[in-house]
Amino acid sequence: FDNTLTNMRIADVHTGVMLKSCGNSLRNIHPLYTCDDYTDYAGSTGFYDIGGNNWYSFCYSDHLGVGFRIAENRSSIFDSCYVFWYCGRGENHTAIKCEGKLDSVFNNFKIGFFNNETENVVLSVAKPDGKGVINRLSLNDPSLVTDKLYETYLQGGLF
Repeated sequence: FDNTLTNMRIADVHTGVMLKSCGNSLRNIHPLYTCDDYTDYAGSTGFYDIGGNNWYSFCYSDHLGVGFRIAENRSSIFDSCYVFWYCGRGENHTAIKCEGKLDSVFNNFKIGFFNNETENVVLSVAKPDGKGVINRLSLNDPSLVTDKLYETYLQGGLF
């Protein structure tokens, strides 16, 4: 509980950061997928928030199958975070995956999808009607997005 993590780059991992507790503050954390084995790439995760009630600032998921994964009945605050894919490997690229409803807040969230040969999902939820928001979303190329669910939670438009 109540940890502060800053300025870390984490490479060659299947899960970059897994938070099992709450009250944590993360700033400038950068997990990077560099593994040669893409067997379970869709399950790879940059940030997995199991505890909820955490704060993320300028955290950057780099080429993992799921950028930010949030456990059911959990919510956190994500400010100026980023997800990027630098090649077309892997069949699914998901920026935000909620195991329940989206009840988190994403402010100034930026996504860089690579190409349209993969499934490029901004938001995946297991349950509808969450109270969360995606406020001011930046997409490198909106035509690469293969889902529209995120529009339900979008506030402040695309920038």
